Amino acid sequence: MNSVLTIKNLIFFKDLNDSSLKIISNNSHIKNYQAEEVIFLKNEEEIYYHLILSGLVKIYSSNSYGEDLIIAILQPGEFLNNIFSTHHSSNAAALKECSILKIRKNILLEELKNNASLTIKILKEESNQNKILFERIEHLNLLNAEQKVGNFLLKESFKNNEKRSSFNLSIKKSIIASYLKIKPETLSRIFDKFKKRNKIDIKNLEISLKEKDSLCEYCNSSIAQNCKNNTSDSCSNKNFS
Repeated sequence: MNSVLTIKNLIFFKDLNDSSLKIISNNSHIKNYQAEEVIFLKNEEEIYYHLILSGLVKIYSSNSYGEDLIIAILQPGEFLNNIFSTHHSSNAAALKECSILKIRKNILLEELKNNASLTIKILKEESNQNKILFERIEHLNLLNAEQKVGNFLLKESFKNNEKRSSFNLSIKKSIIASYLKIKPETLSRIFDKFKKRNKIDIKNLEISLKEKDSLCEYCNSSIAQNCKNNTSDSCSNKNFS
């Protein structure tokens, strides 16, 4: 993958002049990580500014028993650290194979000194991402275990704003349980409950929805605004649109 083309295609870098583009691209590289491979650790100095190009990354901390406590799951287009921070405040590892654009922070910060527009764009992207992450965490804290699982599965069912009748879970069940802050046995029990209610079929990581509106009762505003069906008479959550 060409880092020059990658940087040029990113929305906040698209207006860079050739000189700045060359400087940043010459101090950037793309690194591929295998599933579970550590990207950085808490308290390490931030040498690079990280942006996910593909795959999924978990931001996590570890408790006294050595267990990972997942803070967030980040997707392509999202940053792993903040532009003006100096040391990592948490750990990051690939959840599945991923590609990360790594830009040397000292070089990028020098470019920002003479480019107010670029600084504003990056800070705006970071602000939007932090807002979304805060809303995700706040939302999870307000839901009971069944609502968390139903909401998670409903989000997973969407691709390109279309609700799919069958899909594969993007991460392992143990990771899902950790992310939703429930026990693995609780997750299994809720999956069984959904099967008995004739909402889903599940085989390994493959989920099949039994009805078109299966799991729609677990919808929220962030899902509804990306659903093409949210203005139809058949949608029971039009108040979210």
